Amino acid sequence: MSYKLSLLVLAASVVLAGCSPEPEVKLPVDPVAQKTVEQVESSVPSVSYEEGVHYRVVTGVDNEGATAPFIVEYFWLGCPHCQAFEAPLKEFISKNPNFSVLKKPAAGSARWAMDAKIYYGLKQLDKISYLDQLFDQYRDKPLPSKTTISEFLISIDVEPKAFFELVDTSPSITNRLNATNTEMLKNDINGVPGIVINGQYLVIPTRDVDFFDLVTYLSNK
Repeated sequence: MSYKLSLLVLAASVVLAGCSPEPEVKLPVDPVAQKTVEQVESSVPSVSYEEGVHYRVVTGVDNEGATAPFIVEYFWLGCPHCQAFEAPLKEFISKNPNFSVLKKPAAGSARWAMDAKIYYGLKQLDKISYLDQLFDQYRDKPLPSKTTISEFLISIDVEPKAFFELVDTSPSITNRLNATNTEMLKNDINGVPGIVINGQYLVIPTRDVDFFDLVTYLSNK
């Protein structure tokens, strides 16, 4: 990991508190994951949404070529809330194929940076279709070691040694991690999953509204 990345990782670790990278810490129930799981099939009427209450404006989010409507998801593979969010997000996208999703793994600690590199490594090798299987290495179990990840890589026909050399030396991966950390720090996005609509509106999860109704509302602003 480069010296520049280490500095950003250290800074980001101060603010990324939504999911702790320590697996033994009991995490609070995350409103995003719980609300979406409970309500993805519901038909709650639209309500009046207010800036500062249900969402806030963010700036400087790189859409990486995505066009509206799109969802930016800041996440960590080891975050139970991010894992729980996968199914309702996929269901929403299946019903709203005009939306796209831009995932940005956060690097809030050295461990988070390693997991973010694994995600980007699969993406760089056109293996991101195995994301569900990658998430399975983290669900309901201790964080996977390099040996566990290596076994997973072998199962999808990726040579582990070359893979880890790639993710540790790729300037494009390092630049993406730095850019994501900068975006999160600049916009005070201090937990994951952090959901931004069209690169402009950060969702503030509340229990009194349907999450995806709010997403749809913000996509039309």
